[in-house]
Amino acid sequence: MLNKIKYVRDLARQRAMLLFKLAAEAAERGEVEWSRRYAWLVLRLSQAVRYRLPKNVKRRICKMCRVVLVPGATARVRIRSRGRHVRITVTCLACGYIHRIEFKKPGRSCEKKLDKRIEEEEGRPKQS
Repeated sequence: MLNKIKYVRDLARQRAMLLFKLAAEAAERGEVEWSRRYAWLVLRLSQAVRYRLPKNVKRRICKMCRVVLVPGATARVRIRSRGRHVRITVTCLACGYIHRIEFKKPGRSCEKKLDKRIEEEEGRPKQS
């Protein structure tokens, strides 16, 4: 039974990736309705078999109008850096919805740990 579930989920994953690719191609050509339909099928397929879509796929589908976000064709992408945070703003050109994705820059303590690890691997003594 477990093997059958894995097989079905793997098949659904393959079909979802194929449909997502078709949706992205349709969006690049300007066929927004086809792109929306393909994206809806991807989301519905993943829900039906309880398959979690990867982040890169989920982030490229607009949550409001379900169109695939292709930079330059159906989306505008802006990058802003303020202090320790980097914010990517993706605006859907079909409905105007704004997606904001924040990333944290690695801090000073992370750099020190990385330097220490590299020095240990190379066998050099730590310089203070």
